[in-house]
Amino acid sequence: MISIACPPAPHDVLRNVVQDLSRQRFSLSIDILQMVQQTLFSVQTLVQEAMNARSATERLPPEILSHIFSMVPSAHPLAGTTTTVPPVKRTYDLLPLTHVCRRWRNIALSTASLWSTVCETHSAHAASYVIRTRAARTPLTLYVDRPNPSTALTALLASDGGAVTDLRLHGLQEVSAARLASKLLAFPAPHLTHAVVRRRSAPGVMDPERPAGPVVELWGGRAPTLRNLEFHDVPFLPANAFDQLVDLRLSYDSCPIDWTLDDLLGLIQRSPSLRAVHLRGLPSDLHLRQPPKTEPVSLPFLDSFELGNFIGESSPIPLLRLMFSHIIVPPTTSVRVYGISPRSMYYPLDFSLPKELQSELSIDMTFFTLSLSVSDPLSASAFRLELNTGGATKALFEETIRTFLADRASSIREVSISSQRAWSSWCDPVLLLSMLPDATTLEVKDHLLCFQVVEALGQAGNEDDPQDSASALCRNLSHLRLPPLYDDVLKRRLSSTVTERARRGLMMHCAEFESRI
Repeated sequence: MISIACPPAPHDVLRNVVQDLSRQRFSLSIDILQMVQQTLFSVQTLVQEAMNARSATERLPPEILSHIFSMVPSAHPLAGTTTTVPPVKRTYDLLPLTHVCRRWRNIALSTASLWSTVCETHSAHAASYVIRTRAARTPLTLYVDRPNPSTALTALLASDGGAVTDLRLHGLQEVSAARLASKLLAFPAPHLTHAVVRRRSAPGVMDPERPAGPVVELWGGRAPTLRNLEFHDVPFLPANAFDQLVDLRLSYDSCPIDWTLDDLLGLIQRSPSLRAVHLRGLPSDLHLRQPPKTEPVSLPFLDSFELGNFIGESSPIPLLRLMFSHIIVPPTTSVRVYGISPRSMYYPLDFSLPKELQSELSIDMTFFTLSLSVSDPLSASAFRLELNTGGATKALFEETIRTFLADRASSIREVSISSQRAWSSWCDPVLLLSMLPDATTLEVKDHLLCFQVVEALGQAGNEDDPQDSASALCRNLSHLRLPPLYDDVLKRRLSSTVTERARRGLMMHCAEFESRI
């Protein structure tokens, strides 16, 4: 019988080689040892590649793997932005994936959409050219958060700015306003949809280079698809016409501005599709620099208009009244004015919204803010005024509420009151209720307010004739809503008030009272 010898197994061969090397290792030259080391590394790589090929992940199709890779990058912080633009991914989180195995690297590098975000956050993350090359023809998102963007990124904007759809520039402490306008925001942007520029300028430090004027043409005059624009501490305004712009946000903390109210109204006029306008930190004397000559601006699609935290010693109310008279909005707009001192409320503040639609009043007093809001329950129409409470007296709060309700009281039907403070620190409940003669529903949300409200509603307006219903507070009030009551004294007072009003023909329903019957 002929026997055929089987070749030795690979691991037996390697074991014999290792034993030989172990015996000869001190007699071998450096060159031979280096060759052995390279051979062992090659063997290890081949073995690892073979093992990877047998893993479950290697059987996944490339499309599935690329989708998994797309979920690896975390999101960059929005750095204070309040826009509704989508978050930006950290492209550098993908780099470790390209070093796992050859297949993963090939799939990652061949999926251009994974590299569509060019990030520059510090000196170690500034490989703009490499990432741009991997992105191929994919629409680009540019995210910068550093004092000075790299030369490569500036060159990328000049050469491939047309591929940018989302631009986020943060930091820029070492970038002058002139360079910002002439370099970083000068490229033609035919596909740009989101632009956020948030400079961190030091307070009181003048910009060494100012742009040619307070109103500057940006993006080569070409940004036809821009939908979201946010500027923070940017001293100039765009001269462009933005037909597709729906969200405009301008905010200022420490940056002086040279443009006028006319320039701002001009920008709004050139953006007829606006749905949201948020303006924060405007100079309170902006209207005094140059009286506006622009005709009233109509914004037929506006849903939200917010203004607040004005900068300056003068009252912002004249500026607000002038702005409100120059902007025409639909009756469904929600308007919010915040960061106002009660001392400024010596004039009524109103907007071009139909008061007869705003039948709901909400009053919310916290330790820091007094919020007064009127709204329409059938639409989004609302006017909200938020006042800082620091240093204000009770008399000042009462006068502010009186001014706010001056020409609205007759349309108010539903009232909601909440407070972290007792009545004695901010308003007399009898005085407040006397301003709301036609209210039909009153909701008191905090226990510390309940007793004084219930007591006020039970008082006879005419002491000589307790049966006189015409002199009672809120004579049309039909529903009183209170939080769950645990105080027996308050329960007895509520029962007395409901009974007293019923005796005068003023039927008032209260669930807390009726649950006891």
